[in-house]
Amino acid sequence: DHTVLQTPDGDTGVSVSSEGDIQNLYSADDAPSGAGREMLQQAIEDGGRTLDCYDGMLSGFYASEGFREVGRMEHNPDLAPEAFDDDTYGEPDVVFMAYDPEAEDVQSDNYYDGDEFGQAKDDARDQAVFD
Repeated sequence: DHTVLQTPDGDTGVSVSSEGDIQNLYSADDAPSGAGREMLQQAIEDGGRTLDCYDGMLSGFYASEGFREVGRMEHNPDLAPEAFDDDTYGEPDVVFMAYDPEAEDVQSDNYYDGDEFGQAKDDARDQAVFD
């Protein structure tokens, strides 16, 4: 039960769950500059209010668009996508974020255990701003 948003050429897209969780934002290397940011803004307009991502460039990108960190979870290679390469990307934390464009503090020192993924998602939803 997701809304799927995609450019006509399929180079950029995202899905938004019925609960408002933004998932699988992507933009091809040859997509126009800023296409991923525009797609994220569309996901927000369509009710996207939470997300999780690997720490680093992605968490900074989402913070620049009004998301703040609710908590994080240590990297677990057993739960990483099959194509994830620890040698290339290291072992970044998973960051749980909530849409709150007025927040000043975008980082959290709240750590979830590996079996608390659902709790982290619930906490993000509880802290997100729904207009």
